[in-house]
Amino acid sequence: MALTITNATLTNPADKTEIQENFTDVVNKFSAGITTSDCSASAAFTNAQLANSYYEFCINMWVQDRDAAPAGEELIYYYPLPNVATDGPYTIVACDYYIADSGTAGNTAVTIASGTVAGGVFDTATDTLHVNAQNIAAGGANEDVVGTFTVADSTIPGAAGNRVLRMLVTLATNALSEDGSMLSVTLKLKRQLRS
Repeated sequence: MALTITNATLTNPADKTEIQENFTDVVNKFSAGITTSDCSASAAFTNAQLANSYYEFCINMWVQDRDAAPAGEELIYYYPLPNVATDGPYTIVACDYYIADSGTAGNTAVTIASGTVAGGVFDTATDTLHVNAQNIAAGGANEDVVGTFTVADSTIPGAAGNRVLRMLVTLATNALSEDGSMLSVTLKLKRQLRS
């Protein structure tokens, strides 16, 4: 909405009251806050200037059923994380899981880290640990369990290169051994908008 001045034309010489009324108009206009109608389509605001300059999205990581095996079997899965040099970091907002067939004994432990792959090997020396061996207790064959993992470090660094999320799953006895069973882990991430 346009700024309306009470005294668009001042007397000569200008009267103090006229000037004061005009100052009051300006103060009242901006003290009420800037609204959408005050902004031009060509204003060229940057993302960093916006209060809600983040977008959120989810990444789902999952493990499907396997043959029965002793406790302690480790499964490792990699999920590519596209990045360029100008990208900022991702922030983990939440991390939840669902497991069908949680096993008959022990715990299924889940570890999630982000890092780089060099020479076909995940660099554990420079990775960032996000979920640190969080346990899902065995509940029995075909037992469904839903829960939330504690996030140890919520920042996934932004950088160019072969960046991945790595999920290491150490299985409880007979976990995921029933046909159709699965472990599903969903990360809710946010990131600042880019131009």
